[in-house]
Amino acid sequence: MSGTDSDSSDPLGGTNPTGSTGGATRKCTKCTITSEATANVPTDKSRTKVGIGEHVFLTVDNGPATWTLSGVGRLVPSEGTLILFIAGDTAGTAAIEAVGPGCCCTITFTVVEPDSLTMEQEAGTHIRHHQDNPDCGFLARPYIHPDDVSFSNIDVRELNSACVADGYFKPMDGYKHQGQYQEFSPWFTVGECQPGKGSRVCAVDQIYSGCTGDPPEVGIMVFPIDWQYRVDDGVENTLPQFDQRHVVDATGQSTSSKAGESKTTSLTDPDSMW
Repeated sequence: MSGTDSDSSDPLGGTNPTGSTGGATRKCTKCTITSEATANVPTDKSRTKVGIGEHVFLTVDNGPATWTLSGVGRLVPSEGTLILFIAGDTAGTAAIEAVGPGCCCTITFTVVEPDSLTMEQEAGTHIRHHQDNPDCGFLARPYIHPDDVSFSNIDVRELNSACVADGYFKPMDGYKHQGQYQEFSPWFTVGECQPGKGSRVCAVDQIYSGCTGDPPEVGIMVFPIDWQYRVDDGVENTLPQFDQRHVVDATGQSTSSKAGESKTTSLTDPDSMW
């Protein structure tokens, strides 16, 4: 991505366009900054919208230069023709200036945070169910959005929570989905962005209703779900909350859903494991 350029020999606002070296007059040469994101996806590596923690190589064609940044992120190093921009851990803008021999140029990045999480059943897995019981479960892969940037330099985790349950699931009211004494999952790394899906979390979630052993009847069980993210060991931020839901209808049909994925079983379905 090309940044802006300037003809001025004084990057602070001077108007003299020439310099003198050994009696010869030298005119300022325009400079241009090009950017190359290190992530392979999204495929537009010259984009100036990036995720928190993203890494982007910057090159100035009239280097070496002295680099400065105003906004979110940091530069490594601050001198040279080729440097690395590391986006900050919060949303914002990063205006970067390269001051070279007799001219300067700038480039500006928009840094965004994750705004949502969705899941889909993990490829090659099956639905969990016990015949004649109103239970349903599946394994799901989480993805972090938006999908037009990369979040491969963040970590994520899921907080534990207690359910509210009624009807068939009433005996489970107050149960926690990660175990009664656990506060949160481990931190998981995030892989490359998958087109149309988002950045792929390096973990698989187990979503399962359980079964009480009681005769089937209408019931519902809902867990409030919070996921957190961070860059390195930085500030922990929380994605918008969503529900994990398990519902049994009057026929004994059981539906489990979480973060956009949903699976259903009937009482007569054969035994299966994920």
